[in-house]
Amino acid sequence: MSIIEGAMRQSQVAQHSKTRWFEAEPVINGQVGKPVWHKLLAVGAVGFVLGAVTMKVVLEPAKAVPLNDQQAKMVAAPASVVTPVPATSSQTVAIKSEKADSDRKEVLAAVDGWVKAWSGKNVENYVSAYAPNFQPSQNVSHAEWVNQRRNRIAKYGKVEIKLSDITAITKGDSAIVELVQYFKNDTFVESGLHKHLEYQRIDDQWKIVRESSYKS
Repeated sequence: MSIIEGAMRQSQVAQHSKTRWFEAEPVINGQVGKPVWHKLLAVGAVGFVLGAVTMKVVLEPAKAVPLNDQQAKMVAAPASVVTPVPATSSQTVAIKSEKADSDRKEVLAAVDGWVKAWSGKNVENYVSAYAPNFQPSQNVSHAEWVNQRRNRIAKYGKVEIKLSDITAITKGDSAIVELVQYFKNDTFVESGLHKHLEYQRIDDQWKIVRESSYKS
């Protein structure tokens, strides 16, 4: 083969390799390379798969994480309702004790008011310390007893009254007071007189409903 024919042959081979780039590699040193189309297809397929997977991950919504049994019960359980705790027996006793102490203080305040009205010769306050249904120990009516006390207190001079050994027991709207009385006026002195007073709560006020006395 002449030099011209060889050059023409190489030129044809080169042209052939340009038009068949997808079938063969370029001619190197006069030799046709191995086909490359299958490599291009493989690369394209891999890229398509990767792109599809990426789009699925991006677009697919997050799946709910499965709950275990305890978590499922907590979600399904209704909201708890706070209910008032009933008072215990000790709390009930404490409340009753506080009420009894409060009543006892009120009764003692009533006793104090009764003594002050008597020693101060305030007949109206003294009489009002007794209930309208007060029953005198003497065989007299309530109206007669009121008149007697008015007259007796009015004729007193200076009056001095002292109380000692006072005890008060309350139960509901009733109370019992025990005390020792010392009494003195211008002409008379009496000591060691024990008195028993029974009180009743009437219209939120403690009134004497019965009175008795004795000497020790």
